[in-house]
Amino acid sequence: MRSRPAEDPFPPATILVVESNPAAAEMLVMVLATAGYQTVSTASGERALSTQAKLKPDLIVVGPSRTDMYPAALCGALRARTGAPILVLSSDIDTGTVEQVLAAGAWECLLVPIPARDLQTHITALLHSSRGRKSIAIAV
Repeated sequence: MRSRPAEDPFPPATILVVESNPAAAEMLVMVLATAGYQTVSTASGERALSTQAKLKPDLIVVGPSRTDMYPAALCGALRARTGAPILVLSSDIDTGTVEQVLAAGAWECLLVPIPARDLQTHITALLHSSRGRKSIAIAV
């Protein structure tokens, strides 16, 4: 696990991963845990809603595998419950899909596959933005 700078006033972020493919969910959790995030994974949209209510995550990642809810419907239901950033990963980056998830409350929609480092960079930026930081320093 990567050490966190001493001047960082925020605790490690908690991220909820919603992904119905077990291998993809495990990979996402591993990438996020390696970056120092606390992660919880669920395989269904309905379970994601109940987990979100209990966990109050700092960020939600909706994976590309279809759950019991379409991504836009899941984003809308989550947005009605939380102001946390929602990041949608999609294998179908059709303009209509992107517009639907963004209109439903996602902060960003990324095409997969995406390199782990790029995913971590996007998540860091979303967390900094949601926590009200003015600048983002990312080591490359």
